[in-house]
Amino acid sequence: MRVKLQKTDLKIALLLGIPILGSLFLADTIPLYGLIIVFSITWTIRYPEFAVAIFLTDSVLFFAYFNYLDLTLVSVSVVNTILLGSALAVLYFKNLQKEPKPLFPLIIVLGIGLLLFFQASYSPSRTYGLLKSFLYFYYNVTFFILPFYFFASKKSLDTIYKQGVTAGILIFIICVLLLIDNGIPERFDPSGTLSSIWFGREAGLLSFFFLYQYLTAESVVSKLVSFVLIAVSILFLNLAGSRGPVVAYVITAFIYLVIIYRGALYKKIIAVIVFTFTVAGATLVMLPKIISRFQNLSDDPSSLLRIYSAIKAAKLIWVNPFLGTGTGSFKDLVNEVIKYPHNIFLELGMENGLLVMGLFIAFCIYIFTRLFHLRKENNTGPYKYLYDISMLIFLFGFLNAQFSGDIAHNPLLWFAAGTITVKPKKLELNET
Repeated sequence: MRVKLQKTDLKIALLLGIPILGSLFLADTIPLYGLIIVFSITWTIRYPEFAVAIFLTDSVLFFAYFNYLDLTLVSVSVVNTILLGSALAVLYFKNLQKEPKPLFPLIIVLGIGLLLFFQASYSPSRTYGLLKSFLYFYYNVTFFILPFYFFASKKSLDTIYKQGVTAGILIFIICVLLLIDNGIPERFDPSGTLSSIWFGREAGLLSFFFLYQYLTAESVVSKLVSFVLIAVSILFLNLAGSRGPVVAYVITAFIYLVIIYRGALYKKIIAVIVFTFTVAGATLVMLPKIISRFQNLSDDPSSLLRIYSAIKAAKLIWVNPFLGTGTGSFKDLVNEVIKYPHNIFLELGMENGLLVMGLFIAFCIYIFTRLFHLRKENNTGPYKYLYDISMLIFLFGFLNAQFSGDIAHNPLLWFAAGTITVKPKKLELNET
């Protein structure tokens, strides 16, 4: 069988080759991070969609900025915001749309944010509550409304997912360099400033980008490279050492392989077997320490603390069932160490009441209903896998929110929801 190379293969080879060749001529790896920064900026000029992908998976820039430019966390956020804002300005004027935006989900998303601010006013942790409300707008609202303004065609979303492959390769280069320098840690966070939970979510997201590359690739080489990168993503997901993203990813993957995956029954069975062996290989062979965290839940202080906090949060829901005890109040009323119950429904029910929880449930029902119709309407054509990937990202973000993280830091869930909310007809206006 003849192996056919595509432009995508050459781009991936170039992307991998430049930093690797550069590292051969640099005794210290730190200048390599500078090279990656320069590459990221120049690549954004060529592909503005890359800024969106890199913002969703920002551990590369966090690590590079902190270690090479010695910037503060605030400075990094400003740089990321400028990079994203500039790219979005280009995309907006390039793909200018004047169609009305979907009001129902937008009102819910903005309404939740405004209620978070209001409920911070009577929270015992008012300052933290206001910060949490601000971060909800900074991350979640921003990523939810992005698709409304620059997805003039399905090709726009297709480009973002494919640029996620570029971002993923950069992240893996950084991760490999760190592992070579420092060995395998108990819990791996390449940014060195956020948390392994963030990196676990990013690794899961990257596997979906690589899956999209695999599903849409035409050449054997592209499919093989994409499959290897998916396996590496699962390895790094386990290296992160955070149980929430791992559990969410396994459930999401099996839902996809058994229910969502478009293929005959025998293909689904093969896919499940391959995935099972890939996960088992990454976990059993490489990461025995991670396994022990799952095996000893009853003796693990972190697990016991979360269980105790979840029970207390559930009881506090009835203190003020309609409006809650105030945004961020979990920190003072329950536990100032973990700050939130690591379950989005318990968090909203306790801090923001059944009002906000009801709005979030209504929003999720709307998204899942939209997904059902979108997959039915878009089961053919060059972009038929777009909504499969959006569904995977949303499911992963939703399930992860049941085990880790809080309402203020769920950009994956809200970004995927935004891509699902955009009307299909509007997406097809300028489709090529």
